[in-house]
Amino acid sequence: MTMDCEALRESLDAAIAMGWHCQVVDDGQYIVVAPVTYPDGDHPELLVTIGDGGVIRISDFGSAVMRLMLNDVSYLSGKASAAIRSISRGYGINFTSDGDLHVVIVQDSPTATGSDASQARFGRALLRLCAAMLQVDALRALQVAPREPYFAKQLTSLLVSDDRLIVTPRSRVVGNTGKPYKVTAAVGSDPSSLVLVQAIVKATSTDMRNVDHTFRMFSDVNGPVHPGRKISVLADDPREYDQSDIKLLKKVSLVATWAQRSRLISYLIEPFEVEGHRLYDEDPEMFATL
Repeated sequence: MTMDCEALRESLDAAIAMGWHCQVVDDGQYIVVAPVTYPDGDHPELLVTIGDGGVIRISDFGSAVMRLMLNDVSYLSGKASAAIRSISRGYGINFTSDGDLHVVIVQDSPTATGSDASQARFGRALLRLCAAMLQVDALRALQVAPREPYFAKQLTSLLVSDDRLIVTPRSRVVGNTGKPYKVTAAVGSDPSSLVLVQAIVKATSTDMRNVDHTFRMFSDVNGPVHPGRKISVLADDPREYDQSDIKLLKKVSLVATWAQRSRLISYLIEPFEVEGHRLYDEDPEMFATL
């Protein structure tokens, strides 16, 4: 069996050319849609701007990093930013601080735009930028699974494993407003003296819900549940949290830590006097093995 490589190349060229779509959006500006797709089926789109002096700018107008942001991966984070810059260098394109991937072609002369050499450079630039966009989109693998559900399960497992405690995971409580809430766990058998335990992870710049939700919930149940019977358990070293968040939590609950969970267990078994709503020692050495 033989293969006509020239015919194969021509058929591939024709198939690729048919897959690209171009639309005029303004004088000297075009939207070019690539034939390849992202994993979700969307096609990469590129903005082509033809300027004075034979300068052509091809940009993804920030769409690749926007797709990352929609998957909770910030292009400003250390790993993602370094990876995008590495991809950009590899494909010979530019990456700006505002998240724009682009390449600039300067023609040898303003009249050379339609020449074969010029068209070849333009085509290669489109392919390079398109390939880079696909590589950047693959960085969604850096997405970190939400830690809150994991820590809540870890905390619940600790409480349930202690035979001295009666624990109801994901217990339902109702606030003064009549609004129902789900707390990580309720400890005790007497409904009038239950201790509510809530898992707390560090807030991020994009997600403040864990602390905000806990403060609202514990504020709402302030009447029926005394602050001494509500405990916010921090997953990490308290020094790594926004201290304003810690102050909020201390207004409506005791604050414990995972690193010093033995004090939490001791309190749940036999409540004792707590200073400053704090169920942990602030000595830094106590958090060295977190």
